[in-house]
Amino acid sequence: MAYKNPPPFIGLYVQERENASLEKTAKQHKITRTQLARACMRAGLQLFEENPERILALARVGEC
Repeated sequence: MAYKNPPPFIGLYVQERENASLEKTAKQHKITRTQLARACMRAGLQLFEENPERILALARVGEC
């Protein structure tokens, strides 16, 4: 199904450790980092629906 409008775009910066983990795992499973990041976001959204407090706490990890 083609988009009539451009697909939504969410840009974000990841820390080096997160990027290395995405790269390693994506390579192991022969997918792109983008596909893996998208899957992680979907899983995170499902977890958020079940326990928002836990996910919000994870969102704040690494903030100054």
